[in-house]
Amino acid sequence: MERIANLMGASDPNGGRVLSSSSFYHVSGFGERLAYFKGQYASHACFKGFIDEAVSTFLARKRNAKVDDAILEHCVDYQLEELVLFEQMLEEGYRTLVYPGAHLPVMKGFVAGTLPGVAPKLEKYTLVELRAHKAAR
Repeated sequence: MERIANLMGASDPNGGRVLSSSSFYHVSGFGERLAYFKGQYASHACFKGFIDEAVSTFLARKRNAKVDDAILEHCVDYQLEELVLFEQMLEEGYRTLVYPGAHLPVMKGFVAGTLPGVAPKLEKYTLVELRAHKAAR
């Protein structure tokens, strides 16, 4: 994190703030929000579909990986934890998520209004995807 902060400081005279995701796990309410999203995953078909889409995409890239119920559960839990972290970042005033690659389908669903009322805070994000392309030879 220090290295990233130094790089950011070199390019921005005001410096930049580097946040560790681990700090958010200790914020009051994390467990309750995670339980809420687990409930949504169990009961909301569209929400579940977005989460499962990302799991399928991730596992397709790991063709030779052994996939069992525990692996699938970890993949789902990871995304649900990310949603709680994103909500907490919004509460701290961060409104734009810049990601090197494609955003989670569920985040795109929130921003597009496909999941109204499930997580109103997440509907307020601006998502930016960074993609690199090789020059044609």
